[in-house]
Amino acid sequence: MKKCKSTDDVFDCFAEALNFNTCKDKSSDELKKHISKLNNQLYTNVIIYNYGNTQHLGDNYFDTFLLYLFEFNKANFDKIRIDTDYISKSLISKKMTIGKLFFDKPGQYGYRGDIGLWDDLEKYFLSEELPENESVLPCIISNAILTLTGNSVFNQKTFAVDKYNNGGMSGGSISNEFWTRKAIPLIMARMMVIKQEKNVSNNWTKKILCKIKSHFQ
Repeated sequence: MKKCKSTDDVFDCFAEALNFNTCKDKSSDELKKHISKLNNQLYTNVIIYNYGNTQHLGDNYFDTFLLYLFEFNKANFDKIRIDTDYISKSLISKKMTIGKLFFDKPGQYGYRGDIGLWDDLEKYFLSEELPENESVLPCIISNAILTLTGNSVFNQKTFAVDKYNNGGMSGGSISNEFWTRKAIPLIMARMMVIKQEKNVSNNWTKKILCKIKSHFQ
């Protein structure tokens, strides 16, 4: 995002990544109109990277847009989902493993138990080399969740794991929706971005968007 010097630049980046035509009106309202048509696309998730590097644009452009994304996800929870994400630049220079894809925590979890499961998966995959293709990550991660919890994220909307219960209303609870609709697609997108950036020296955040077709829908 920091490569975008104006809101017009941001609009053009979205237009290129999401394959719609740019136009003279590059307001947030116009961008919303194009985003609202995403349900006709073949992918299930769109991830926006380095959202935090937008203060220089001012005028609450992204605060308004982020609120719209929240409303969009709420209205289209069973279709396509849009999330923001961040990857530490330092990860690019290290030998990557699946576990390191979990290094940066998501901005929001589903239930309290998801926090403990995320941390456990980071440890579980700490030395596991990345697969050749990110498309196999859903199977790899869902099998690890079954091993760690004794439950499948496919069989029920929520389930409880005692070791993740640190109190609170949803203590120990695992959210099917969080893992299948957000967390696993985020991990897939991170692998895609890291592979791209490793092949482009000194060109961190070349793309601000990553599109994912998950195996859960």
